[in-house]
Amino acid sequence: MGLFGRSADRPTRSKFSVQAFGIIDLQTVEPVVRTKRSRMKIPPSENALLIRTDFSDESAWQKLLSEVRDPADPFTFNMDIVDNGANSSATVDQLMEAIPETYPYSFMVVADSMAISQPEHPLLVVDLFEERGRQFRAVAAQVALIDNNLSISNMDFHEFAELADDAGVFRGIPEP
Repeated sequence: MGLFGRSADRPTRSKFSVQAFGIIDLQTVEPVVRTKRSRMKIPPSENALLIRTDFSDESAWQKLLSEVRDPADPFTFNMDIVDNGANSSATVDQLMEAIPETYPYSFMVVADSMAISQPEHPLLVVDLFEERGRQFRAVAAQVALIDNNLSISNMDFHEFAELADDAGVFRGIPEP
């Protein structure tokens, strides 16, 4: 009895035939892994990013931008704003996955539904380096202070997170 229960002396028919003409040189190739491409649009940037994910209230967004762009002295607003509807309702995990590999900053700032809907516009600040995914909120008027200090390593992410109030919102550095 041969393979698959057939008689060993009975020939089998096949649509395919194999002929060997010598040594076969096999090459191994890494499999191509296809993942679902992100629909989000986060461009490469040399500046820290402020990414809008809530598009429910344009006037609140404009007010938030006005507050972020006009920080108290001596701070300067240097962030790039990503205002693209393709990022609507994106989660922090999705944003972290979509950040370009060349992104040079250890954090990102997110304008989500809470930031848009509340009067002080508490933006979500997310650590991308030491404690990846750690978050705190910061009122819009304090974002430049955070960006300026994190960008030059004058302060660390955890220091700002620890200065957040009981509601988890950073409202500034307390006076000594």
